[in-house]
Amino acid sequence: MCNYQIESRYELQRLQPYLQDLPRLVGPAAYQALLQAVHRGHIRPGHDLYDGRPLPESELRQGHYMSPWNFQRFLQQAERRPHRCQWCGGKLPAHLLTQHQQPHDHREYIQHHFHSPCWLTRMLAIAVIFGHLPPQQLPMPAFRPLPWPKVSMSWPNSPRRQSSVHIIETVEFTVKRVVRWFASPGKRHWKGR
Repeated sequence: MCNYQIESRYELQRLQPYLQDLPRLVGPAAYQALLQAVHRGHIRPGHDLYDGRPLPESELRQGHYMSPWNFQRFLQQAERRPHRCQWCGGKLPAHLLTQHQQPHDHREYIQHHFHSPCWLTRMLAIAVIFGHLPPQQLPMPAFRPLPWPKVSMSWPNSPRRQSSVHIIETVEFTVKRVVRWFASPGKRHWKGR
């Protein structure tokens, strides 16, 4: 059985000298997925990689970086989309797809669901979860304040993008009057009946 405490520590020791060059080393897709996972709060010491919730100490001692329920959800997602990387969402090469189609233990051998740079960044994320790497040492982009928003003139009737809230409610109503509007092709006035 693969112990991810040992595996993540090994990958961290191997990548430690090159940690500041991680964006260039793993590429933009794997690095962007790492940034998104950090931003969502899924990469924190002692927390579940799948949903970011705290893991029990017993799970961490066993070398689990996900709860059994979330790991089952991950396996189902990987089974539904075997042609996609489970870290960055990119298309997997053919040799990884053939590894997925060969008989293997789906709970133990999951590396073929990832590009190799994505697997490295995932191992770094797991190293943070087990406490081998402080999250502050992950190479994050420098903070740059956002520029002041530009004021743009638009037409008063232009549609604006707004967030919508859907409320489902049962409404009873009674029809009291039916109104029909007719328009003549050559006239500009509407006539109601």
